[in-house]
This record gives sequence, C-alpha cells and structure tokens, in this order.
Amino acid sequence: MIRYFFFLWIILFGVAGCKTTSQQHSGVVLSQEPKLSNIESQFYEQAKLAVGEGNFSKAISLYENILTEHQDNKILRLEYAHLLRRGSETNKAIKEYNRLLTIWPDDLDAKEGLGLSYMQGGDFGKAEGVFASIITKDASRWRTVNALGVIHALSGNIQEAKQYYQMAVSISHDNPSVLNNIGLSMALSGNARQALKVMQKALSSVTTEGDKRTQIEMNLALIHGMRGDLRKAKQILVKHLPESGVYNNLGFYARLNQDKDLAKTYLSKALAAHPMHYERAQENLDLIQ
Repeated sequence: MIRYFFFLWIILFGVAGCKTTSQQHSGVVLSQEPKLSNIESQFYEQAKLAVGEGNFSKAISLYENILTEHQDNKILRLEYAHLLRRGSETNKAIKEYNRLLTIWPDDLDAKEGLGLSYMQGGDFGKAEGVFASIITKDASRWRTVNALGVIHALSGNIQEAKQYYQMAVSISHDNPSVLNNIGLSMALSGNARQALKVMQKALSSVTTEGDKRTQIEMNLALIHGMRGDLRKAKQILVKHLPESGVYNNLGFYARLNQDKDLAKTYLSKALAAHPMHYERAQENLDLIQ
C-alpha cells in the first residue's frame, strides 16, 4: 500500500518532524549573537525577520554578506548551512555541511544537518549512515532518531519506523512532529482508529497556524479518508487545497477504500477542475484501471 502515498497532493513524510518552531524554523540558532559591525548587525536582524517569515532566499543572501568577513565563525557558518537546507538549496547545503565537518569533524549539529540534506535530496542510504553515526555518540537527539524512523517508513519497514518514533517521543514528550509520524505509521499498519487519536493529539499540541499545523491537518485528512469518512476529510482539505487538489485527494482516499467508481468520479472532477494538474490526477486514475 505504501506506493500509493506518493500520489497524494503533498508529501506525507518528507523530512516531516524536522521542522521546528518559528524561532528555530530551520534549525537556525539565531540566539547567540556574534560580534558584528553595525551594518552586519542590521543584516543579521533582517535575516532573523526573514527566517520568521519563511523567506529563506532573503535570509541566505543576508548571511552571505555577513560571512564575507566571518568565514571562521562556526555559529554563523552552521546557521547558513541550515538556511540553505531549509531554503531547498540542497546541494549547496551538503557542500557547506561537509566544509564545516572538515574543520569541526565532531560537530553533531553539522552532521545532523548533513543527514537531513541527504534525506531532502532523496539519498536515504547516506542519510541513514550519517544518523546512525550520530546516535552512537548521542542517542538523546530526538530529531536524528525521528529521521531514522522516517527513512524506515519510506522504505516500508513500518515496525522499525515505529520503534524509532517511540524512542524519539520518549526523548521529546508530546512532540507534534514525532506524534505525526507515529500516527502515520499506525495508519500504514492498518490501525487507523488509533492513528486518529495520535494525530489529534499532535494537532492539539500545535496552537498556531503554520506549515507544521498544515502538515498535521493534511495527514489527519488522510486518516479520515482511510477510515472512509470522506466528509471529515473534505472539511480539512478545502482549507488547504484548490478544488482540483481536494478532488484528487478524495479520489485517492476512495481508492484506498476499494471504491473504484467513487474514486473515478472524484479524479475525473480533479481533471476537469484544473488541466495543469492533469498528470497527478491521471496517475491516480491509471492505478484504478
């Protein structure tokens, strides 16, 4: 069943659980103020604001200006690498993390960022190797343990994934990112009822709107869909997706419930609603033929 999940409107696992609060939106510290000139301090403050707004390209540009005179500053270099990763500059992030590790080979923050970047680039083998080396030195890093769970889940090893998620939640109690992944693992294991409870707990722990809450709500819609409650699923979907996306996901959920006729109806509506999304809806429709 796991192969179908890649045809949803959003990526369910991705690097889910690796996001943090707005203050640490990308793993960026932004709290240990380095010694900067007046103009550099202005750039630094502007970068903080850009990170809070999710404008990573602007923050990256500002950091590059600062780093021209501070290449030996470990904190700034690490923050810059994190920004590259969260700004989807994956290849640049990998290079920057590797440069950091040639100078500071035992820095676990840099190693974790490198592993997350490999995950982001789809190289799960390298990512797993990096994360495994980290937990041999520090098994209390919930983000690393959670990421290992994600890798196993994406590989279809649901039981192994659940073990890592349980480890992560024991380290960081009621962490919404970890609970999100536990809920999805339960759903993939066929326990949608229990998954719903876990996902609702994850949602209740995120009180502000943002990417994390959106992701959990979308996964909650998936679980409602897996349980056959398309009405509740649709109530969530319409908050986040255009009409074509809503019908595409509803069609997918109907397919999971073996209702081919209903799935075809929804997917045909998705195709009619927005031609530019034809390929995704058509792929879902092809699965039914």
